[in-house]
Amino acid sequence: MSFIEPVQHTNIALLYECDDETNVILDRYVQSHPNGSVYHLSAWRDAIKLAYKHQTMVLIAMKGQDIVGFLPLCCMSIPIFGKHLIALPFADYCSAIADEPEIEIQLIEEAKRQLIKISAKKLEVRDSEFELVQSKAINPSEEPCENHLSLLKAKVRMLVHLPASADLLMSSYKPKLRSQIKKAQKNGLTAKIADDEDALNLFYRVYARNMHRLGSPVHSFRWFQALRKNLLSLGAFQVVLIEYQESVVGAAIVLHFGKSAWIPWASTLQDYNHLAPNMLMYWQIQAYLSDKGVRVFDMGRSTIGEGTYRFKAQWGAVADPLRWTVYRPTDIADSKETKIGSVKLRRLAEKMWRLLPLPVATACGAYLRRYISL
Repeated sequence: MSFIEPVQHTNIALLYECDDETNVILDRYVQSHPNGSVYHLSAWRDAIKLAYKHQTMVLIAMKGQDIVGFLPLCCMSIPIFGKHLIALPFADYCSAIADEPEIEIQLIEEAKRQLIKISAKKLEVRDSEFELVQSKAINPSEEPCENHLSLLKAKVRMLVHLPASADLLMSSYKPKLRSQIKKAQKNGLTAKIADDEDALNLFYRVYARNMHRLGSPVHSFRWFQALRKNLLSLGAFQVVLIEYQESVVGAAIVLHFGKSAWIPWASTLQDYNHLAPNMLMYWQIQAYLSDKGVRVFDMGRSTIGEGTYRFKAQWGAVADPLRWTVYRPTDIADSKETKIGSVKLRRLAEKMWRLLPLPVATACGAYLRRYISL
């Protein structure tokens, strides 16, 4: 195990660099923990370092020689805005996991101390309500009650609980949804699942075009290469391609780990959306995962009531509130706040980004994306 810097008066240690042995030990802990996710794995931190050169670290809680909790962190040095300490960038959630809630609190408190120690501007902890109280999840078919009004301003992740087989999954759908899936198939669309470099290249072409249309910077291709390299040995990385007349018109990356799976990136080409490639893509993914033994499918981040939220809700997804808490170094005891973005500024930036030629937007986006933690 690499050198560990002890933290005074606690059983928590700060590890700046993890060797292979330490990563194996931490990954085993993630695998054994009910709230462990693909984002907690060393593969995610290593991809951040490899693709974007950010400093990552972990806070480890120990009892004797046993790990009883840990919190992965990343220090992003952003031009003009300074250092941001995040758990973790490019993930919807990746907060502390531990044997006991009290240990999770200790880990967060130590992260606050590290925020001051490294002179960072803020600490951002990304948590999921599902990890804390599953009953707080919102049913998309219900009208929001008074207790849920505050959640309407926040993001949620959409969770589908999958049955034991694709046949059971199909039989659970309403007739309208089954009809839409069959329509996509009748339109001549086909699906393919692969994990090779060629499939990743095809995904990136569709992803880059779609993100340009949406006015958003793309991740660098190196980011996806790093993730594939790190997760492939675990069988946790898949590329889903939707083809029409030998052309790829839709693509997604699916990560699966244990009994859970995630779809962080999915795109289709607008010119082919009338053929319903999204319907076939999401059906094929869920059918594949059901047969593989996955029981929870995370369809990703959405805002309640918006288009992506309604699309995911039709598959039976339940909304799980995301809590992204920001702590500032000045008067840190009172600095907790909810992260709120500037809608007007974002829309202006998106409009300007669409005006760039696709090759320019892709190249610039791949450089800028390292500083955008979403």
